[in-house]
Amino acid sequence: MAMGFLISSAAPWSAAQQPGAPAAPKPKTPVAKTPVAADPNSARLRHPWGRFSPGAWVLVSVVNETFDEKGTVVSKGEIETRTTLLKVERDGVTLQYETSGLVSGKQIDANPQVVKQCYHGGICNKSVPVSTDPPVKIKVDGREIECKVESVKITDGDLRTSIRTYYNDTVSPFLFRRESETVSLAKKTSLSKLTIRVDALDIPCEILDQICSAAHYRVVEKQAGGAVKTTLAYMSPEIPGGTIRQNSKQVDRKGHIVSRSILVLTDFGLQPPEKRTGLFQNRVRAAKFRRNARRTKVCLPE
Repeated sequence: MAMGFLISSAAPWSAAQQPGAPAAPKPKTPVAKTPVAADPNSARLRHPWGRFSPGAWVLVSVVNETFDEKGTVVSKGEIETRTTLLKVERDGVTLQYETSGLVSGKQIDANPQVVKQCYHGGICNKSVPVSTDPPVKIKVDGREIECKVESVKITDGDLRTSIRTYYNDTVSPFLFRRESETVSLAKKTSLSKLTIRVDALDIPCEILDQICSAAHYRVVEKQAGGAVKTTLAYMSPEIPGGTIRQNSKQVDRKGHIVSRSILVLTDFGLQPPEKRTGLFQNRVRAAKFRRNARRTKVCLPE
């Protein structure tokens, strides 16, 4: 999940400074103080890209490892992806993905891909009815937050996905829980279940040269064969796409680790850069950010 992945997120920026401490340096990349205006009652506000204007972009680095049956690393790779917001429309956003990978020290560039991502998570060219359920209270950090509840069912051929979303339009991070299940209509069996929930609010995170306040999400995806993927993510509404960091691991039905990955935000902007650099070229700034991320001692999910 490049979680821009699958969660909408939000959390206000905060500036914390000890008395007498030197002033923090001015960020090289401006923070999004006024993202694109959005109807507070619409799904656009809750989408991690829907609050921004076309031209906003992020650059993320992902390190992946895969394991054999004995738990030994058999392959390792690094991928950088630049995601650019092309359009913001009534039913969704259009994103462009540019990806490069390092394999045995050689850079391999994939062809750019353009994808339309709908606010409800379904197919944009289909009308998806949304039903409203009674509000519920969700407890986070000892605080009870009243959430509206929406449900949708999306059918695509033999597959039907049911999504239930718990959100608050005025309290960050807006999306507090999401549950979805995909079933095979022909076989009448569940293929996968996904749960996204907020575990903590106002967690300090370093983004390039600034400290921000983020929400901490736990995402659990269970496959019919018994495989389970767990992701811990830090999300902020002031970052296009929302994602600051993701730590993921996947285990098989016996609990043996199959793969793990760490995604780190390395750069972002609210407008197209004046001087565009290719992927894997801004190595000094990216390396500094990864060192800072390691110092936070964020562990892979248990």
